[in-house]
Amino acid sequence: MKILLFITSLNGGGAQRIVQLLSRQMTSLGHEITVASLDHGPPVYRFSKKATIVHFRTGVLNQGFLKILCLPLQAVELVIRIRQLKPDATISFLVRANLVNALSKFLMGQRKIIISHRNITQGLYGNAGLKGRIMLWLIEKLYPRADRIIAISKDVKTSLERVGVDPSKMEVIHNFIDSRVIDGSKGPALPVSLGKPVIISVGRLVEQKDFSSLLRAFAIVRSTLDARLVIIGEGPLRQQLERLAGQLKVAGDVLFTGWLANPFGVIRQGSVFVLCSRYEGFGNVIVEAMACGLPIICTNSPGGPAEILGNGAFGKLVGCGEVHEIADSIMGVLMDPGVQQKMRRLSLLRANAYRIENLAPRYLEGIDACSAPQLLPSPKV
Repeated sequence: MKILLFITSLNGGGAQRIVQLLSRQMTSLGHEITVASLDHGPPVYRFSKKATIVHFRTGVLNQGFLKILCLPLQAVELVIRIRQLKPDATISFLVRANLVNALSKFLMGQRKIIISHRNITQGLYGNAGLKGRIMLWLIEKLYPRADRIIAISKDVKTSLERVGVDPSKMEVIHNFIDSRVIDGSKGPALPVSLGKPVIISVGRLVEQKDFSSLLRAFAIVRSTLDARLVIIGEGPLRQQLERLAGQLKVAGDVLFTGWLANPFGVIRQGSVFVLCSRYEGFGNVIVEAMACGLPIICTNSPGGPAEILGNGAFGKLVGCGEVHEIADSIMGVLMDPGVQQKMRRLSLLRANAYRIENLAPRYLEGIDACSAPQLLPSPKV
């Protein structure tokens, strides 16, 4: 089967990691995979040599409001690519790629398209002014043109229903991990002194991830325990967060590593993993940290964390922005070796539910379930 995996960009991120893993799994099963990116720039993850990588020429227009205005032009380019590649199905990831995928149906008639929506819709666009209102309107009008809509958590599915997307077209498929990649990782070692408790967090340095609450919680922890905090990720708030660490007088105990293509060597050496997001589509890093054997503490935010943790059965859920509750939970784990050991076992057990061999086949099943006929004649573009 020929499959086109279509994504907004190939930079570092959870969706990009899933596309990388999915392309590897599909090529290993004998499928012919092309990965297409709206934006320019080489992939930061290592893709299978059997997969073909292409970049859209119209990607140079992806700046500011042009990202919305050029969607029809990019739909035309997608149609051209599809006529060249003749895939059996196109699966798109992230909102702009999804909109382009849906728009292309206006130009090309019936074919199999699947779109994967990966975050809480209102969290993405609810406070984004005119741009947000336009994007919500486009999602409402264009997503229904897809044959199948994949939501990566129940809350993501619910967020689309609130926009007006038909729930009968949607199914929930959680993100997955390849335990072989994590277990065999030769990533960098933890660049801090060992022998002290280490709190690990991973994510883009943006408001959504609420690292400011984590830093404030860590300052409380640090007043009692000689611990360290390692934050893996990059983003526009880095300098602001570094200043906050200085104001809290914990800068010497906080390490910002920047983005790491292979963070597992660092994660594996932590004592506890903490995620303080205000909302999450799913939370790949939670499952990855579980597979590394870390106890998990997460905010009970809209999205995937509560689903992953079984509503608290496999880790601790705390209130969003509840700094003292976060700090108390961290200390409760770090100060009790018995609790740490039990939570490590639970993490490893839960991670097994998200293995790639269990979840990736559902994408292929979704293609088979699509009822679209052969390509129909369409106007020249």
